[in-house]
Amino acid sequence: MQKYNLNLTGVILCLMVALMLPNKLYSSTQKKTNDSLAFGDNNIYELYKIYPVNQTNIVMLGDSITYAVNWNELFNSAIINRGINGDTTSGFLQRIEQVTNLNPKKVFVMGGINDIFQGFQVKDIFENHKKIIQILKEKNITPYIYSTLYTAKKDNGYNDKVKELNVLLKKYCEDNKIVFIDLNKSLSKDELLIKDYTHDGLHLNAKAYLIWKEEIKKYIFDKK
Repeated sequence: MQKYNLNLTGVILCLMVALMLPNKLYSSTQKKTNDSLAFGDNNIYELYKIYPVNQTNIVMLGDSITYAVNWNELFNSAIINRGINGDTTSGFLQRIEQVTNLNPKKVFVMGGINDIFQGFQVKDIFENHKKIIQILKEKNITPYIYSTLYTAKKDNGYNDKVKELNVLLKKYCEDNKIVFIDLNKSLSKDELLIKDYTHDGLHLNAKAYLIWKEEIKKYIFDKK
């Protein structure tokens, strides 16, 4: 009987280990998937490298919020989208030549929220913005800097950092005569993204992009 009990205990232990393994494997796979969002591993980045376009007047540089809309069709104008899902301002810097090589007159930049999600310091995100602006100016490209958008969720700790970053960006743009486009004025209330303008608390819906369009069309179509 004692031997039988020992064998039964062994079987139970084996079953418990077997049940735990899928969870461990899933966690490992999930982490790998998250890590693959780096721009260098992203299929969108590879596509941007092979597209035949070699000149445009306007480029939209950003992350998934920029990538999600076809700016060309939204404005019925020649605008190149260089947004990449999950990208950070560090990623923008590493692929900035994909933008400057198009010889644009204007580049609209929105980024920072993925940096914040990944735990980067606000001061470092701000410094990356400054480097991007400097590179564009050195190429005689006019930068237009967007505010980083708030999320729709309260008490997640992210919106405080978004606010801090936007204060720095706005001040820097004012001091250096750079256009700062504060989309939060139209898309957010009480430092929260308005829920009518988002489908998941972060990414925008069609109504939001129509508002965005109205906010920037004067910069898109001016002759500067």
